[in-house]
Amino acid sequence: MQSAILPPEFQQMFSKMFDDAPQNDWKDAEKVILEDFGKTPEELFGVSFSGEPGKGVMERTARASASVAQVHWASLSQENLDYEDESEWIEGVRLWDKETLTRPWHGGWRQGSPGCRGTPLDPPNRQKIADIIREQPLKEHLKPKRDLWKGLNGKGGLGVSLKDCMQTMVDLFSAQMFLWGLCHCDPHPGNIFIRRLPSGKPELVLIDHGLYVHMQPEFRHQYSLFWKSLMTFDNKTIGDIVRSWGINNPDVFASATLMRPYTGGDNSTSAGMKRTMSKQEQRERSYEMQQQMRKGIREVLADEKKWPRELIFIGRNMRIVQGNNQYLGAPVNRIKIMGGWASRSLVDSPELSYRERLVNFGRHVLFKFVLFGSDVIFYGSKVAQFFGRTQNLEDDMEASMKKAAVDMGFELNHSVFEG
Repeated sequence: MQSAILPPEFQQMFSKMFDDAPQNDWKDAEKVILEDFGKTPEELFGVSFSGEPGKGVMERTARASASVAQVHWASLSQENLDYEDESEWIEGVRLWDKETLTRPWHGGWRQGSPGCRGTPLDPPNRQKIADIIREQPLKEHLKPKRDLWKGLNGKGGLGVSLKDCMQTMVDLFSAQMFLWGLCHCDPHPGNIFIRRLPSGKPELVLIDHGLYVHMQPEFRHQYSLFWKSLMTFDNKTIGDIVRSWGINNPDVFASATLMRPYTGGDNSTSAGMKRTMSKQEQRERSYEMQQQMRKGIREVLADEKKWPRELIFIGRNMRIVQGNNQYLGAPVNRIKIMGGWASRSLVDSPELSYRERLVNFGRHVLFKFVLFGSDVIFYGSKVAQFFGRTQNLEDDMEASMKKAAVDMGFELNHSVFEG
């Protein structure tokens, strides 16, 4: 669900749900653990809150709290693990911390940030932690800082390219959807950590894998072909695919997928809505407009039984990834990258015969030339930014979405990062 369509009061509340939601008291968390597992945290995780020798340690104050869970740092003892390395916090810089991502690197030549490539972290000093617990039992921050890479003044950063970060992210989610038939349903910036590799390139760490959508091979193939057709304005193929999904208005669905007005279709729904409303009604976004919007949506979903439920979560993923790219200044041409992966998947798909894959390979090579037009628009926007234009390409798409939303009777008041 996108809170942008909710009233402002709800939007303000949801803006804190990435990692700053109100925390539950430790007694409440302890009660849930006891009810679910029949053991106290001390028994279940082998930790001690009094610095007992041989036991692990845990912070009772959450490091982050989201809409449905909160995160506590812990360092478990060896006897409570089924593998050799200690269980620890994931080190890295959150995606929204642009300053730390881009500030100069002070961690040494050919060195990476803590945890990169699965490098074991320096273990916590258990004796020091035990001393803190005994002497200052209410001091909750026991986790080692591991921030020597910031330099003596603490002002260093990862020194990575935002373009490389976004390229990796869009490549990852596109490969998941178009090649592997998977969709991570919550790729918001709180679930993405960036680390620095010894080469200076960024390493992306994706967490929160609790909700995935698995696509059937037939649907994945259809969706890949749909995306490729969007890029080539193949309206016949677009219409055939979306009608098989129970959708009667391909242009509206195409616009929702691209998150910008699709100019290759007939725009029948949006034109019809505008014809039945006066200019005054459009400006006021009155109740009648909302009724027209609902009618338009009913026309889009002509047959709900055919509607693939996967599209709901795929749309959520793409909307959040668009917000990530927008927040970082649109350093990559997201639509071109996704279109390229969609076309490539039609070549690499194991479900296709060798002949079909060979034919698709020829079409993929031709498609690469077609994508040049997308680059012209993208770099044109970059040149405009260089000469003082404040908006980037994703900002333009956001403005187009807001305008289309007004035509449909509701208002998008904020960016993805605001909830």
